[in-house]
Amino acid sequence: MNQKNMNMTTNQKVIVAVILGVLVLSLYIKRNMFQSQKHTVQAQEATIDSLKTELDSINAVNKALEDDVAALQYSMHQLDTVIKENEQQISNLKKRKHEKTAAVSKYSSNELIEFLSKRYKPSTTDSTSTN
Repeated sequence: MNQKNMNMTTNQKVIVAVILGVLVLSLYIKRNMFQSQKHTVQAQEATIDSLKTELDSINAVNKALEDDVAALQYSMHQLDTVIKENEQQISNLKKRKHEKTAAVSKYSSNELIEFLSKRYKPSTTDSTSTN
């Protein structure tokens, strides 16, 4: 029986050794998983920081583009104002031309000759006049 007790003790030692081996192995695996997760988290944090930097850069470019658009819209508004003023001037000139053409077209031939001769009468100080 003593031998049997020793065998039991040896069996118990083997069981304890196996349990300790499994425990050590599980701790080793857990440690490696933690290290792997830690490395993954660090890589993700680096990626996040990189993306934040890139986003800041994109936001700066976007702000500059918004400023350019605002400046171009202001310039476009000014040009629209100038175009409207020019169109109004052209309209006024066309109206005056039409009024003058209408007035001249009412003249008879004699009235037209008289009008033109008065209007473009040579001056007495004109150097091209004959003596």
